[in-house]
Amino acid sequence: MHREKGVHLLVEAFARLRRGEFADWKLIIVGSTDSREGGGGEAYLRQLQQSATVAGEQILFHGPIFDAAVLEEEFRAARIFAYPSLAARGETFGLAPLEAMTHACAVVVSNLGCFRDFILPNETGFVFERGAPDPADSLAVAFRDALSDPIRLERIAKAGQLKSEEFSRARVADKFLIDFERLISDAERTSG
Repeated sequence: MHREKGVHLLVEAFARLRRGEFADWKLIIVGSTDSREGGGGEAYLRQLQQSATVAGEQILFHGPIFDAAVLEEEFRAARIFAYPSLAARGETFGLAPLEAMTHACAVVVSNLGCFRDFILPNETGFVFERGAPDPADSLAVAFRDALSDPIRLERIAKAGQLKSEEFSRARVADKFLIDFERLISDAERTSG
């Protein structure tokens, strides 16, 4: 958990949602605060916990999960996976949302460019405007949009799961092989 991952926005947005018709939802925050593991430190965790008190028992801090089987269980149990990153330079691909999509978890992400290859707004996921005047409100609107229609949420989650298959190891390996073959062919053509 680090400030640039937007976890503070997630807590604030969830607290706003909890005041309305989504009061029965829980937010489980998973991740390390240890700065050696990319976390924002204990002070950031305390700030998040303090902000979370307005939501009562509905926001839980889990800590990091390093066991793949346990992580898969968490993905399967979740309906929505949020990755509200604000790190314009710190995100290169967005593997965590893609992992969630493989488990048919609907994803909510910021509008960073790194997500554009696999998250199509309102088709394979939900997107909020990180540069909005009130980004927590923009995130709350994205959540409200996701939660207001369970059938649509399920459809988008399934579409996201299908989209994630384009990034399977086998498909990515095939794409690399095609690129390597093309490079070899081009090199042979130009050297001969």
